[in-house]
Amino acid sequence: MKNVGFILFLFAVMAVLVISRIFNPNLFKRETQAAIENALNTGFVISEDQLKTKNNPYLLVDLNHTTVVSQDNPENSVHIPFEKLLDKTSQDILKNNNGEIVLVATDNTTSSKAWVILNQLGYKNVIILEKKQNQEVLKYKFQPDTIIRLESVQN
Repeated sequence: MKNVGFILFLFAVMAVLVISRIFNPNLFKRETQAAIENALNTGFVISEDQLKTKNNPYLLVDLNHTTVVSQDNPENSVHIPFEKLLDKTSQDILKNNNGEIVLVATDNTTSSKAWVILNQLGYKNVIILEKKQNQEVLKYKFQPDTIIRLESVQN
């Protein structure tokens, strides 16, 4: 009888663990193959100029530690630091959004990480705002250093 009770106890513990895993709100909801196909599609990245011409509603999500973007568009932007992306209040804000979710950060890798997480959690219409980066303009033609030549160096 003790063995049967022990087995039932183990079964109950396993059932509780399985049920808690099933109802976990932060579990990934998309198939891996669908996520890879979605990531290979480059249509989820837009420029600042494309964002300005958007007619459909969107929510601009500032992922930086300190607020950087919300001064530009205070009416349709929210500041959610990347570390708090999975908090309940942040998830409520994102779920109650009716339009697209536009992710922006000073570092494009942070926006990409957030895009992957939200995509796997089942959010649709998540796009990344690609910030304009100051590209270095080379003013001079490349010329190798000709002072020291390897041919003239002897052992």
